[in-house]
Amino acid sequence: MKVEVSRRPPPPGEVRQATVSGVSAFGLGTYYVDLYDEETLVAMKLAALLGRTAARDVTDLDLLLPKHRPGGALIEWALAQAQVDPSDASRAVEEKLASMSYEFFRTEMLADAELLRRIDEAEWDAMRARVRRELADLLDDYAMQGKPS
Repeated sequence: MKVEVSRRPPPPGEVRQATVSGVSAFGLGTYYVDLYDEETLVAMKLAALLGRTAARDVTDLDLLLPKHRPGGALIEWALAQAQVDPSDASRAVEEKLASMSYEFFRTEMLADAELLRRIDEAEWDAMRARVRRELADLLDDYAMQGKPS
């Protein structure tokens, strides 16, 4: 599994760092990797989904969302990063997902032949529907609470 996230302003909560030894033959020394829990990754992916158009955000959210729901503070952070008002968040998600056709997905994922073999147009549509449903529930719950938990 590969989940990529931005290093822009960090989300609330704890960030762990892991030390990774590089391969000296390639001129890589030791470097550090930030590790986030799954709820934080969902919030980061929500912010990414709302702030850009990338098929990988949909595939990552489809993987993470069924079992990992971020709390109010993380949702608040994600919406602030994307500059989306909570009352507009569900609509913004709907519009963003609707803008990503299967052809867009195929073009974005050309380098990942295995993923393209596994995800046909029907599965892409089902994936977007699952993400739409999960995020609508999450954002509607957040909007009804009115403040972070």
